[in-house]
Amino acid sequence: MRVLPCVLPIALALLTGCATVKSGTDTVAGWVESPGESAPLKTKLAAGAYEQSGLAVGADKDLSRMKGQSLGYIRQADIERQLAAVHQRILAASGVSEVPGRVVLIATDRPVAYSSPDGNVYLSMYWLNALENEDELAALIAHETAHVLLHHHNSDIVGLTQKRAETLQLTAVAVRNALEKKQASTGDTKELASFMLLTELTQKVVMPAWNRRQETEADLLGFDLLISAGYVPLSMQDMLAKLEAWEKHNHESETDFQQRLGEMAKTDLSKALGQLFERVAGDVSAQHPETGKRIDALGEYQRRHYDEVEIGQPRVQEWERFRKQPKVAAMLKSYTDAFNAAALHRQGRNKEALALAQKALKGEAASHAYPNWVAAKAAAALNDRKATQRYLETALKSPDPVPVLYSEMIAFNEEGRRYKDALGWVDKAEQRFEDNPEWLVARIRLNRLMKKTDEVGPLLIKCGLVYPEAKRACDAAAVEPPKEQAKR
Repeated sequence: MRVLPCVLPIALALLTGCATVKSGTDTVAGWVESPGESAPLKTKLAAGAYEQSGLAVGADKDLSRMKGQSLGYIRQADIERQLAAVHQRILAASGVSEVPGRVVLIATDRPVAYSSPDGNVYLSMYWLNALENEDELAALIAHETAHVLLHHHNSDIVGLTQKRAETLQLTAVAVRNALEKKQASTGDTKELASFMLLTELTQKVVMPAWNRRQETEADLLGFDLLISAGYVPLSMQDMLAKLEAWEKHNHESETDFQQRLGEMAKTDLSKALGQLFERVAGDVSAQHPETGKRIDALGEYQRRHYDEVEIGQPRVQEWERFRKQPKVAAMLKSYTDAFNAAALHRQGRNKEALALAQKALKGEAASHAYPNWVAAKAAAALNDRKATQRYLETALKSPDPVPVLYSEMIAFNEEGRRYKDALGWVDKAEQRFEDNPEWLVARIRLNRLMKKTDEVGPLLIKCGLVYPEAKRACDAAAVEPPKEQAKR
């Protein structure tokens, strides 16, 4: 299960981690045998304390780093308590102690879920609206926790994910070069539309590149954990069925999305946008088994190992009570309005989009980054500069600011040739977010545009030493693109 942020919010690779596994996956027979063929996956786990991954950076630092993967975390105390309770119940059922991490809700309306080597689990707001009971939530958390417990976060995954991140970085540079070469824009609204379309693009891709076996193992161990925790195990199939339904429903809209990018590329941007989506989305589909086949594999696994296990009833009433808590219901409503406002904005219905985005800015959500960002997009499209500035400032001051907002401010000032102001936003971004090569790439490009060649050289050396995965993007940012013939 998978995602991506904007003109240069480089979706950083998920630096990933592992847990202890008994013999089975470390022998020749273990690799030949299909997952769960001879025994439930849970029997492969070594009981006792969790062994910290060498790729872990610390749970809190991981949370800070992962802000770049979305448009903000959704903080709400009642929701956080519910997620934590289910997570702890799943962990207790694993027999592995001292597993770090927490479950965090992120602001996207796509079915996103992923985990990190630090044990953190990231779920999108989409799931709180789509799931029908607590058992389905437990299935989602169990699947992502299984990736951690089964030693799936490893250097190979890091390499594949970094390869995708590099593709994004290089495409972002190509886009900036295309904007740099084009003649002066006819207005700020056109510029902002370009930036916001790029944001939408980059929210779609980089996640851990699990292979087919790993995805299957996470499904099966998740099934085991549901049974051990007292949840309805068939909820794993129910959760995957919802994912499959979303995939089928959105297949055509993804095609429309690519077509829209292509049309934009003809006038404002580089065709690298379309190439990016094809390359990365193709890589994702090649790595992951079809959702329908995953559901079938779970049915066979149940018949093999749990045919005699009594299946209970899912916790529907408890889930509804949770969702109807006043502050939970208000947060769900705010984000539903914000997501719908974003959809209206994409359709060019900006007056309606702004009105709906303003409705989203109620209660606890009034200070959140995502709803304010959507309101700013709609206001900008309506040429309401005061409102745009007000909403962007609120988003930037939010408890969980996100890199995409800084990227847009950098890009907007750069497009207006206000290079010093753009560098000021680079400084602010570097202070707020660490371990992000995006800011160094932007600094190199801006210094080159300001003809400060003496600054570019040391920055390129720093890039090679600190962010080797971004070296090609840094090199490209340092080179002036070929002059484009004047458009007739």
